[in-house]
Amino acid sequence: LGNPEGCKSSGCHASAVTTAIGVTLEVDSAGVPTTHYKGGMLYTIKLSGINNGTTSLPKYGLQIGAIKGSVAVTTPVNAGTWTAPFPTTTHYAAPQAGNFVVGVVEQTAPIAATTGTGGTGTTYTKTFNWTAPVAGTGTVSFWAVLNAVNGNNNDDSNEHWNTILQVITEWPVGAGIDEAAV
Repeated sequence: LGNPEGCKSSGCHASAVTTAIGVTLEVDSAGVPTTHYKGGMLYTIKLSGINNGTTSLPKYGLQIGAIKGSVAVTTPVNAGTWTAPFPTTTHYAAPQAGNFVVGVVEQTAPIAATTGTGGTGTTYTKTFNWTAPVAGTGTVSFWAVLNAVNGNNNDDSNEHWNTILQVITEWPVGAGIDEAAV
């Protein structure tokens, strides 16, 4: 949620946020990317990254959370539900008092790159199921991080991560929206 230290703050990775890893997040409804949601409808959330740098980064990790509103707040309200099944080596982590307040989907172990061997142009992609919150919730934002790593299980300064914020708005009730196209 806009943590300026991101992956670095947890002591897991020494590098700072960088554009060496390009990140995109897509909200998809029945094969159609969208910037709106209908309350209670199931969507696919796709987090993708690409290695724009020259360091070999064949593995990666991620976290995605969804909250009500479009900006980081001290006590966010989770929005929607992350729905099973989850891709291999990922899971849902519920909020934990005194630790983190947002439920997230995240990796449980380093994930192999989707394409490439780690060098420039290597891609990283996972998709998750998300059920939109009830009608009347309003604007929702997805906060995500993708951390590309060399896979040696050490805290290396040449591992790279980047974040993305994706804001979506709710279709107004009674807007005559074709549910197959949202």
